[in-house]
Formats: sequence, structure tokens, C-alpha cells
Amino acid sequence: MKKVVCTIIGALFFGMMANAQVVTEAIAPFNKERKPAFTMQLDYSKKLVEEALEKRLKKDKQKGKSESGMVKYAQAHYPNICGQVCDFYTKVDGTSKTATVYIFISKGYNNFVSSGDDEDTASRVEAFLKSLITDVRSLDLEYQIEEQTKLSEKAQKDYEKLIDQKSKLEKELKETEGEIVKSDQNRQQQKEILDQLKKKQIK
Repeated sequence: MKKVVCTIIGALFFGMMANAQVVTEAIAPFNKERKPAFTMQLDYSKKLVEEALEKRLKKDKQKGKSESGMVKYAQAHYPNICGQVCDFYTKVDGTSKTATVYIFISKGYNNFVSSGDDEDTASRVEAFLKSLITDVRSLDLEYQIEEQTKLSEKAQKDYEKLIDQKSKLEKELKETEGEIVKSDQNRQQQKEILDQLKKKQIK
């Protein structure tokens, strides 16, 4: 019994580790330069992650503007990212299966933040990116439910259509059975008439 419990706990632990997302730092492409960035990879499509990030920031009343393949949030008052006013940029790269989120933070005058010079901001960004996972999963679940709702509704309509066809076929069968009975009665009647005529012929 103890072995079974340990196996289950172990499976849950490694499952959680597999799903854990790590925030890292990188010197990433920024316009035609390379700047410090905070980054995280997710096993979801680029499109989904982009939408989740956009919705999250919009919900938090942050207004961004597209700029050179990124979204710029200028002079942002956003404690989830910075403890002071800053410019931050978001970018999502990836495919239909994986996505990488980048956040660049500037305190002005080309002064981009890294954990080496601003641990507080680095900690805030890390917490923000990890919290984004919940938004991505929720949005993914929302789309799954939406898709499954469509499939369920279609299955219900197909079922109802077949039930309707069954009712019509049963009605037709009943009518056909009635016609068969009448036809059989007529067949026997006609045969009796024929037999009587043949008997007269013999006489």
C-alpha cells in the first residue's frame, strides 16, 4: 500500500514539475539591437498566448501600441511590472504548439532592466509571467469548451434528426404493413375467384 501511495505522489510531483514554467533572462533582439529581457516558454500556441497576454493587460487597464513586431506600453503605471513609471514592451514568438513570451523593461534613456541591476523589478516580472500561465490555461479551456459545445450541439442535432427519421420510418412501416394486409386479402380473394372459375371449366 505504501509503495502505491509513494508511486502516486511521485507521479503527481513529476507531473507538477513537468508543468512548472521557468522565467529566465536573455539578451534578445529588440528592433535592430539586442537588449536584456525576461522570458518564459509555454506549451501553447503563439496565437493563444498573445491573446491571453493582451487580454490580461487590457483587463489591468494598460494601453499598448504595436511597434516593430512588439507592443509598447509607454509611461506605464503598472506595479505588476515596475514599482515606478516605466516603458515596457511585450513580444510573443512561437508556433502552433509552443510560444515564448518576452518582456523588455526600460526606465528611460535606453536603460533596460535586468535582475543584476534591479532585483525588485525582476521579481515583479517573474511573478507576472508565472501568473500569466493561469490566464493562458483559462483561455485555452474557454476555447475547448466553446469547441466542445459546438460538437455537442451538432451531435444533439444529428441524434434528433435520426430520431425524427426513425419516427417517419416507423409510420411508413406501419402504413406499409397495413397495405400488405390489404394486399394479401385481395390476393387470396382473387385466387379464390380464379379457383372457382377453373372448377367451372372442369365441369
